[in-house]
Amino acid sequence: MRNNQIGIFLSLLSWVMLATSAVADVSMDNATSKLKIKGRFGAGVFQSGTLGTDPFGSFQIPEGKVMMSYQVDDVNTVVLRFNANSSGVVGAAPANNFLDFMYLDSKLPFGIDSRLGRFKVQYGEETLYNNIVESSVIGNSVSGLSGNDEGVQLSGKLSDALKWNVSATNGNRGVVADNNGLKAYSGKISYQLDALYLSGSYYQSGGLTAVSTSEMSFAGNTGSLVGGASNWDRSMAELDVRFDFGRGKVANPPAFTDSVGYVWLAYGNIADTDVSTAKVSAIYGFVEGLYNLTPQIFSAARYSQVD
Repeated sequence: MRNNQIGIFLSLLSWVMLATSAVADVSMDNATSKLKIKGRFGAGVFQSGTLGTDPFGSFQIPEGKVMMSYQVDDVNTVVLRFNANSSGVVGAAPANNFLDFMYLDSKLPFGIDSRLGRFKVQYGEETLYNNIVESSVIGNSVSGLSGNDEGVQLSGKLSDALKWNVSATNGNRGVVADNNGLKAYSGKISYQLDALYLSGSYYQSGGLTAVSTSEMSFAGNTGSLVGGASNWDRSMAELDVRFDFGRGKVANPPAFTDSVGYVWLAYGNIADTDVSTAKVSAIYGFVEGLYNLTPQIFSAARYSQVD
């Protein structure tokens, strides 16, 4: 078994060395043109009802991100994103939240792009902008699906309208290495037909334990929905449909749409299954709408539910 592990590691190492073989020849001339830095920031006073999260009012920084990317050559780009929001500052737990992800993007033959490292798992559409700055409303849906994980991702397109994405990741949270032989895998396919956008996503966590919970959170919960589960897995599927009225120049942007407005529906299912055949599943979904009153002012609303 150890020889197999060594063989797999050497294969991955060879791939990375091949992808980055030009690093030694990179000149630092015009380095600033290769380095890009961007970020987003959102802060305020948050007040909820008596049964909410902030019944007394609270000054918070729910969103603070800094992303840096460095184009090594025409093939490879290194990307890092730092987290400085309320959950990632010094003293908050877990402390390793300060670094959201770090990965190597590479352009492969046949128009395929690869991503190696720790990255955001491409599942659904809300995960692309689940923050107070880019979202059309100030909060996420009730399901609030999100997750970053270590692994490899491949993506490409079959046509200008039809795109695909697959990944294999560790799947477990709270440990620095995978502690189970079963990897997580995910897949997503999307289709853009003028003002209509469709996407379907699937995720399977692989084997998880009571110690290593899921990297993909559901309603803020990374642990099993099955109480006391010690050997379990999480599977999810989601369908998204969005229609833009008076579609703008950018199709299906994650934020600040220049369309007149849009209607977006999401419907999904999650199931946590324990080895003892105990299973807990839930159906989730939401409907969201936005209308641009002026180029600078918009009105938006969302209704979400979990059953």
